[in-house]
Amino acid sequence: MDQKGNQFSTFAGVFTPSILTILGAIMFLRAGYVVGEAGIFNQFYLPCHRRLECMIL
Repeated sequence: MDQKGNQFSTFAGVFTPSILTILGAIMFLRAGYVVGEAGIFNQFYLPCHRRLECMIL
């Protein structure tokens, strides 16, 4: 019986999920500040605009 466990490396199994969790929490905590400074319209406009730029380029 050859049991195979997860084939994740240290980078894919530990580092990447940890960094994504930390960055997600930071983004969530900063959302209120962005709305307060830029307004509700710009909070949604800026990320959508940046994503569109990245897809075009």
